[in-house]
Amino acid sequence: MLSDPQGAFVYVLNKANKVERRPVRTGDVTSRGIVVAQGLSGNERVVLRAGGFLNPGDVVRPVMAPAPAGG
Repeated sequence: MLSDPQGAFVYVLNKANKVERRPVRTGDVTSRGIVVAQGLSGNERVVLRAGGFLNPGDVVRPVMAPAPAGG
């Protein structure tokens, strides 16, 4: 998760692996991370690493992260 003067956001990848900025509203902080309370539908591919080096419109080659244990 990233933030700037406009608020919290994440980067997601569209079908062409192009980076898109997605504003989010955060919820609770848990032992597993920060809950995204609003802004994602649940089926997006969210960029987990190196988001600070990306810009909307960049094309990337995704590497799928393993699913978290227990969830």
